[in-house]
Amino acid sequence: MMEDDDFVLVEGGEARPESGRLYSAPGPRLPVDVVAVAHVAIHFDLDRWGRWNRERYQQQTCESIEKNFEETGGRQAKKAVVALPPDARLRRMEEIVVALIQDDQTEAHGETLRQFYCRRWAPKTICWAHHLQYEGFGAWMFLSRALVLGRLYA
Repeated sequence: MMEDDDFVLVEGGEARPESGRLYSAPGPRLPVDVVAVAHVAIHFDLDRWGRWNRERYQQQTCESIEKNFEETGGRQAKKAVVALPPDARLRRMEEIVVALIQDDQTEAHGETLRQFYCRRWAPKTICWAHHLQYEGFGAWMFLSRALVLGRLYA
């Protein structure tokens, strides 16, 4: 608590704190996300979903088709491509996050998950975008992951 001796009078009779900072502690404030023990598995699943989502929605290029033909005009033989079956859990997580975004009450939590895991936004940027206090970021992410867990096992 500040005493009267901790304030300095400046021009115009205004009293300012001597230290220069009235409410915040000195030093940089950074949002911290500590994953709870109960959410470690869903954190890794969401991280895997984010990587899958980034690979899936990459910007495509428009290339010439001339590379598909030989100099003589015949088609080149291509190697067979084996496609792995899609992972049902990743597709289900995509559905859950989209449902969170479409719901008015959980829209911000769904957007947070997309920004953190897919777009790889820094926690500080997410706090700015959603007007969160840095100290509350861990609780915000806990609730976001809990919403996914609740819908995943419902």
